[in-house]
Amino acid sequence: MTDRIVPEVGIHRDVDFEEYLNWDAINQSSLKIALKSPKKYKFGKAIEPTDAMPLGTLVHATQLEPTKIHERYAVLPPFENGYYDGEEWIEEPCTKANGEPSSKPKQTGMYQQRVDAWWKERGGVELVDRDWLDTADGMVRAMADDKQCRDCLVEGEKEVSIVWEYEGFLCKARIDNWQQERRRICDLKSTADIFGFAWSLKKWGYHIQAAFYADGIKALTGEETEFWIAACEKEMPYECGAAPVDSKAVRLGRIQYREALETIRKCEESGDWPGFESPAKWELAHDVTILNVNGEEIAL
Repeated sequence: MTDRIVPEVGIHRDVDFEEYLNWDAINQSSLKIALKSPKKYKFGKAIEPTDAMPLGTLVHATQLEPTKIHERYAVLPPFENGYYDGEEWIEEPCTKANGEPSSKPKQTGMYQQRVDAWWKERGGVELVDRDWLDTADGMVRAMADDKQCRDCLVEGEKEVSIVWEYEGFLCKARIDNWQQERRRICDLKSTADIFGFAWSLKKWGYHIQAAFYADGIKALTGEETEFWIAACEKEMPYECGAAPVDSKAVRLGRIQYREALETIRKCEESGDWPGFESPAKWELAHDVTILNVNGEEIAL
């Protein structure tokens, strides 16, 4: 296991994401975990990846680091149907070892040999579906056509990492796009429903991220900074929009992330990291009214 690195306080440019991940400092994702369960925070539990996360990472790379997209990602060619001879594609379906056609060409030794040879030349890249690349490209094009998103994402410094101290804690953040002269941070998000993005703000704790990042910039520069989010749907027609996070939401996020830090401090001092406690009863998360069940209105 790679030893964790204690980063220097300051503004860091041209830092690879893998190096940033290895920095031994608290980030906004870990604070959200601590708010939910100090026990999970202590255990080092990361936020569970969802189907949206790899796509979101791909969209980030396409939008923010387009020159590196081919260094990081690749689509596996249809080697069941052919192979590359140099740069030329040769159509030749995979067959069984005896030369007979195979109903499952991807399970043949020929297919595996082709994949192994291709992978050897391109080791280190991440394989993605062609549909994902097309979706990422569609999302980036949609945001380029939207004035607010374009204004939020085009100009500025991309992928800036910052490290600061807050009451004895070393904190870190990675900014998608920093428009320092305009005093705003711009963050890129993918979403299933742009019309319900306010719910995503609450569900994923983006307001906590907004406060944490803004306070980090203030600690390093002394400047008040506005946190913007550019969000885009993951399906056509890729509706999108950009706006700053409401100041009331940011204030709530500040209270919550500082509460998380205080919780971590108390747990470290006591050695007690509490987790889930059984409720008196399992209840529905929201009030629900069920109408006309056997002719009777039942409210829960």
